[in-house]
Amino acid sequence: MPVFISYSRTDLDFVDRLAKNLVSERVHVWLDRWEMKVGDSLIDKIQSAIKSSDYLCVVLSKASVSSDWCRKELNSALMRELEEKRVVVLPVLLEDCEIPFFLKEKFYADFRNSFQSGFQDLKNALAHAATSSLGRFESADSDTDWGIDWGLFNGKFFFVRMTAVHIYKNYPFTLLAEIQLTCNDKATLRNQYFESAGLGWFHRETILEILWEFEEIRNLRILIEDNLPKQVVTVFKDANSKQEITISLSIRRLGMDTGQDTLYDFDFLIDGIRDDRENRVQQPTEEEKKKIIELIKRNPHGV
Repeated sequence: MPVFISYSRTDLDFVDRLAKNLVSERVHVWLDRWEMKVGDSLIDKIQSAIKSSDYLCVVLSKASVSSDWCRKELNSALMRELEEKRVVVLPVLLEDCEIPFFLKEKFYADFRNSFQSGFQDLKNALAHAATSSLGRFESADSDTDWGIDWGLFNGKFFFVRMTAVHIYKNYPFTLLAEIQLTCNDKATLRNQYFESAGLGWFHRETILEILWEFEEIRNLRILIEDNLPKQVVTVFKDANSKQEITISLSIRRLGMDTGQDTLYDFDFLIDGIRDDRENRVQQPTEEEKKKIIELIKRNPHGV
């Protein structure tokens, strides 16, 4: 989910630098000047943003601690912290000032002497919000840990792979699932093209978008009868560009044998990872959008 930055307009230069550095680390930042449009309700928009954000970074300065508006934003976030029983508010100390009472016991990112030192502390605290390649989602009967990696298959073809472990609460076994999307030579060239422009992450997201939307693997269920891996392979083809992506889905059971068969639903895994990542995937900046459009216009490899 986005990271909301609460600040005083007096500290605008610092906040701009902070926000741009967070964006460069692929953190989804909610900043009022970036999000508000003419005619928007200021109170409604900000209240909604605070509710939907994972964290509120409050920039502490002489100006902000005396601001009624900043105090209201902070109080809203502190109420969420009490209700959800987790850390929501991350103090960012810009200069010596009177720290609000309810923040005095919190460790803060200290920017007073060094921007880089303070930013590193803040980045560490926001690691979850910035990481879209690892995660966990929960259901009534299981917890699922998942990870995404990528590279060259056989040193030649670009791939994106998801690995997940389903840990069941009432059963003495786990399920190990893997989904690999392997590009053909044309689609691998596409990856190299975007990678060379510093936009490799954008190419990976377009590959994952195929997985989210590919009807052929939706509602796919596999019967697990023993401890051996079960696999299904299909191919996504783009007739215009001649790009192909081979999608391999495999599942196996680990742990104790209950003597019962298990019907595995890949939709559960695909939807779970997609939803878990959704608000942690940074959207392209305006500059990146222009760069992407320019790359597509050049279109040397059927991008």
